[in-house]
Amino acid sequence: MQDKTLYKAVGLIRVSTDMQAKTNDSFDGQKRDILKWAKENDFEIVKFYYEPGNSAFRGKRPILNLILHEINEEIVSPNAVIVFSFSRFTRNASITTGFKKSLQNKDIPILSVTEPMPDDEDTAFISQTVIDMVNEIQSRMNSKVVQNRLNDTANKGYFTGGVVPFGYSSVPISIPDTDIKKKILAVNVEEAKVVKEMFNLAETGINGKPLGVDNTARHLNDKGMRYRGKKWNKNKISDILKNTLYYGKRVWGAKRITRAKDNPPITINIPPIITEEQFLSVRKGVSKRLPFSKDNIAINKFSKGIRSNTLLTGILQCQYCGEGLRISYTNKKLTNGKVRRHTYYGCPNRAKKKCLCPYFIKEEMDKIIIDSILLNILNNNVIIEIIGEIKDKISEVTKHDEADLLKLNKKQTSLKLKINKLYDMVSEEILELDDTLKENLNDNKTALKNVNYSIDEIKTRSKLPLKKFGKSQITGFVKAIIKVLARSNEVNSKQILLKVIDKILVGKEKIEVIGAKFKLAEFVSKTKMGTSNEVPTFVSMWR
Repeated sequence: MQDKTLYKAVGLIRVSTDMQAKTNDSFDGQKRDILKWAKENDFEIVKFYYEPGNSAFRGKRPILNLILHEINEEIVSPNAVIVFSFSRFTRNASITTGFKKSLQNKDIPILSVTEPMPDDEDTAFISQTVIDMVNEIQSRMNSKVVQNRLNDTANKGYFTGGVVPFGYSSVPISIPDTDIKKKILAVNVEEAKVVKEMFNLAETGINGKPLGVDNTARHLNDKGMRYRGKKWNKNKISDILKNTLYYGKRVWGAKRITRAKDNPPITINIPPIITEEQFLSVRKGVSKRLPFSKDNIAINKFSKGIRSNTLLTGILQCQYCGEGLRISYTNKKLTNGKVRRHTYYGCPNRAKKKCLCPYFIKEEMDKIIIDSILLNILNNNVIIEIIGEIKDKISEVTKHDEADLLKLNKKQTSLKLKINKLYDMVSEEILELDDTLKENLNDNKTALKNVNYSIDEIKTRSKLPLKKFGKSQITGFVKAIIKVLARSNEVNSKQILLKVIDKILVGKEKIEVIGAKFKLAEFVSKTKMGTSNEVPTFVSMWR
């Protein structure tokens, strides 16, 4: 009796959820059915490919690239690719078009165990197209149902699943009068200590100079602080420092794919680990020190000077061309044969573009600036006068805020109801989502965005830290500043200057110090009052 000729094939087995992948039920079932079908249809499965926990509707499919690679390299030479069903293979035809085309060019068909195709090529093509369309429509409907359920979960303040953010734990709770259990995010005390340390390092550093993400990661690793057993790196640090959830605002749905663009992100209130004020302070500091944008475009030409430990680099600017002054050195031979090194601040355009700005001896310029700041800015009388002016302005601006906030909150509620009602009417097929309705929705969303911005502005003004301090705190602040500047520690002194001034313009005949009054007043208001020495809180080594 002559043996049958067996065709060679590879099997592709995939599951659509992580739970199916972990339980392995779907893997075993699909493999069993594919092997049974192969035996009945004279195929020999030479290799199985497994794709766990990856949606067939969206996302990258590296397993398909692997199959093509191994076919091209003749690691496998199949006559067909066998799948359990075309819905398991893909529910988005556009994702696998290239894969199918590559197989067709090699005369390798994709065969389904549960969906046999007609022998006629044209009829098979039509059948395959219809099956793909039905599967994709079904997937879209399922996706919408899941999305709506997740939206409802998020709107009610529950944890929607996924990786639990560092600093938090997922805690199960029971829904009153039901058997349903949900999860919420609660502060993980031990991890929260690391998060607080991270923000403190980013805001004030170790000696008053904020640390960048690389140095923050290095510092935490050196102290044995870990990211759930692993070492910190700059990417993890950066992700945490820009995530609003750490001051209690978790934004869910911000990275949804394009097809879900009509579902706006949802903000969930969770227990904060840091204050919003500290978060904004860190973001502002990072932005100020950032030399380049994501597109590698220079956005802050003074950032390198600001990060430098030299007292006035990043602060001194040429009044003629606007460039930041840099450090330069000259060596002068003395009569006794020794060489003395002089350090200068100089405009980089002096030699190249004949800028008129002179060189300034560093030691002399440092003393002039420090003395001038202490005499004209950081003294009791000036600070009291500035704070008085600011309080008057704040009082004038905020006297109508309470009434305005009430009106804005009502408008915010009304707009949210309008938007939700329109979505409900579309989902219930009362209205069709045509261009006119889309325009209406977008107008309402824009109006809501503007209202939210106005509400945030009023709330920010209400948090201005200028109300609960007086002459005693100002006196303590000035004493602490004088004490620190007298130590001649450039790193600490520079952080003080950066807190109270924006820039110093220098030229042949004058030096102009430029800063914001509120910037100085806010700095004074953050001074901690102690029992013996009062020191500004931004320099941690002074505590």
